[in-house]
Amino acid sequence: MKTFNTYLVLVLLLIASASLNIYQWLSDGAVAPGTAQPVKEAATTTAQAHTMPEPKPQPAAGAGVSLQQAERTLGCDLSHWDGDVNWIDLKKANVEFVFVKATQGDTYVDPKFEENWVTSKNYGMHRGAYHFFQPGSDAKAQAEHFLSTVKHTKGDIVPVLDIEIAHGVDPEQLTRDVKLWVDIVEKAIGRYPIIYTDRSFWDKNITEDFSHCPLWLAEWESAHAPYLPKGWKNWAFWQYTQTGYVNGVKAGTKVDLNHFNGTVGSLRHYMLN
Repeated sequence: MKTFNTYLVLVLLLIASASLNIYQWLSDGAVAPGTAQPVKEAATTTAQAHTMPEPKPQPAAGAGVSLQQAERTLGCDLSHWDGDVNWIDLKKANVEFVFVKATQGDTYVDPKFEENWVTSKNYGMHRGAYHFFQPGSDAKAQAEHFLSTVKHTKGDIVPVLDIEIAHGVDPEQLTRDVKLWVDIVEKAIGRYPIIYTDRSFWDKNITEDFSHCPLWLAEWESAHAPYLPKGWKNWAFWQYTQTGYVNGVKAGTKVDLNHFNGTVGSLRHYMLN
């Protein structure tokens, strides 16, 4: 009888101990095996949410988009001031296009134009030529000088008019001269030329809307999208620095660097057919 009672006491102690363990397990949020665990899972998800990086804020409509956020294509513009170019190294530096200085005024030809113009094409670079406009000099003669100097072929970027000085010419006369140059070149090639300028100069010295011409804008202060001159709603090319460095141009030589506002593929929309 004592043996039976002792055995009974032991059984009751084991049952009580097991019941206590089950109670503590359930109090800690555990459930029977094979069932869903919504409480634990929710807690884990919440903890993970606090450790994941927050999504980057998107710019508001019309706000500047940083170079890291936009898909843009690198290029540079060259003249005799940049010296001899190592075109292999320039291509390795991911430079996809070049603008080369061709002419200035009604007689001047850049000493490096022919070499830069021919060699850039031989190395598979997308090329364009620009004319530096000389206020006070005959606009018709300047346009004809440019067209006779630059032999455009299929695939070349449309010509560029670089207008950045007034030399005392009043805005109305300067506007007429720019319009004449643009019209002559447009009739010759069948496309409106690109206009290179900066906002402060353009807004002060040009009185008409030239937004039918693609814009190549000089803006060296902004790290984001440049501020546009009057008339334009967007830019095609942006010269974002005049003090850049790039492999292929003599070490220590500061270079004008540019972005095309799009991919290499979309650059074809600014090429001659």
